[in-house]
Amino acid sequence: MRVMGGQVKKIANDGDCFYRCVATTVPRKGDAGSEECEQQQYDVAELRKTVSSRLDEETLEHYQALAEAKVEGYTWSEGLTVSEARAAIAGDMERGPRVFAPRYCDTPSGDAPPSKRARKPRAVWADEWAINVLLEELNLVLLLYQSSGASEPFTRITPLFREARWKERERLEDTRRVLLVEKKPGHYNLLEHNGISVFPMSELPGEIADLWSSGCAHA
Repeated sequence: MRVMGGQVKKIANDGDCFYRCVATTVPRKGDAGSEECEQQQYDVAELRKTVSSRLDEETLEHYQALAEAKVEGYTWSEGLTVSEARAAIAGDMERGPRVFAPRYCDTPSGDAPPSKRARKPRAVWADEWAINVLLEELNLVLLLYQSSGASEPFTRITPLFREARWKERERLEDTRRVLLVEKKPGHYNLLEHNGISVFPMSELPGEIADLWSSGCAHA
């Protein structure tokens, strides 16, 4: 991303990468806009609970249909109830290992033979639905740079508001923020411009706005 005078800030590839991109950069917005609220950050567990609370039967059925169709990354949902699926997204270890995605288990480590090494389960990755939930809840626009040779490397993703919040969308535009993220296959890193990854929409540098202009792909 030298073209925008920025750099990539690497994020651990552990299934929490998108949540961590948000948690480490997006300041909490208090109702009163106090300085104290501005300085507080979200944490991964809180963001996961936000997403899991929005999961409903319809979304779970969609996930399970994708799993049945052998779409990569959705087998974790097979055979789960809504409450179990919410626990998987939230990373609730007390609900048992069967609700976690094998794709995001730790690789074996230690001196024991591979078949005997412990594998610690990790929680479910953030897919497009989970990302949209976070964008809506935190009033964010995502500027995504796909660094793996995509024909449209610059993608702008705006939240798709629920019907209950649709009337608020114009008011929310005044306080919307922009998050810069690099996407690789199965992984997200942060993009930084002069050391910054999140900007108020009104303060987005012109050279960045130009890259994600009307000519880029939208989602």
